[in-house]
Amino acid sequence: MLSACADKDWKAALEADSSYAFLTYAQANPGTAKANQAYRRAEELSWDEAVAANTSTAFEAYAGQWPDTERTQTARTRAESLAWDEASANGSAAAWTAYLARYGSSPRKAEAEQRLEDAVFESARKENTEVSWGRYLLRYPEGKHAAEASALRELLGWQVAVQADTPTAYRDFLRRYEGGTHTAEAKAWLDATLVTTLQPVIVLRGTWQSDKMRATVLKRYQSTFDRVVVGPLKREFKVLPTKTVDLAKTPMAHPHELFPPQPDQGLVVLDVTEREGRSFEPSGHATDVEGRVSLYAPNTKTPVVDAEIRGSTPEVIHGIDESALHTTAVTSACEAAAPSVDAMVAFKRKVVR
Repeated sequence: MLSACADKDWKAALEADSSYAFLTYAQANPGTAKANQAYRRAEELSWDEAVAANTSTAFEAYAGQWPDTERTQTARTRAESLAWDEASANGSAAAWTAYLARYGSSPRKAEAEQRLEDAVFESARKENTEVSWGRYLLRYPEGKHAAEASALRELLGWQVAVQADTPTAYRDFLRRYEGGTHTAEAKAWLDATLVTTLQPVIVLRGTWQSDKMRATVLKRYQSTFDRVVVGPLKREFKVLPTKTVDLAKTPMAHPHELFPPQPDQGLVVLDVTEREGRSFEPSGHATDVEGRVSLYAPNTKTPVVDAEIRGSTPEVIHGIDESALHTTAVTSACEAAAPSVDAMVAFKRKVVR
């Protein structure tokens, strides 16, 4: 009965004629006359399958399954050669990393490591961000491309600082790239933000009141702003007389257009828009104010100090006419701008230091 089963298994292996079929026969029928023949045929077919596939994985599988045949070393050599060709064709860092993981003792290890570095460099170049160049330099601080990677990374950092055009951006650049190609430019830009003299400017962007009232509106802002904001600034800066701009009469995209930058001279701009607020019976309406208070250094159109302000006529006021309603709203807005005085002083001291 056992012989009959073996004969049946052998016939099945012959019909399948695969390494798997002959191995299955040999393992299922150990000690039979045909077991050794089955192993030999399985090995031959395994080799033929590896040759037909012609991949590193196929030859590695052969060598792993048949570690002691006369073709084992040939399979290992062929597997390494094909793995090299496959990594070369792919060219990615992942491909060379995989090659080195499999063939870390290969005679071509040093060349593979260089090709891996080249691939990491090209990946960083394709992404071309400070982060990608940082990854390359972290991995290869003394690498073949380290100098180029450092220069490209710094250039991107410099472009970010220039685009942002703020002291914070330039200080951040110097913190990360002190001693680099653009260090002197960054320091010169920061030096140019020095402000020792201030030109206060009140900009009326819009008001719900009649055109004949616009000049009066500006005068109220000017006198209140001089008292609440400009007065405290005089303790730290030389302050020029406050100027006013009515955008309904004098269009302006940026304060620097009407007040060209001067060395060491900054612009303190109160930019306001008024809207009609709640009713006060029988006197009139409250005024709701929104706007910004900003400090502009002479070398940048981006404010170095900037804050949103809001104000309105309070619930309880002294006086019953419309001028009292409006004056208290103006005072509310200027008082909202007062905390920016500390920020402006801090900016000056930081630059001087």
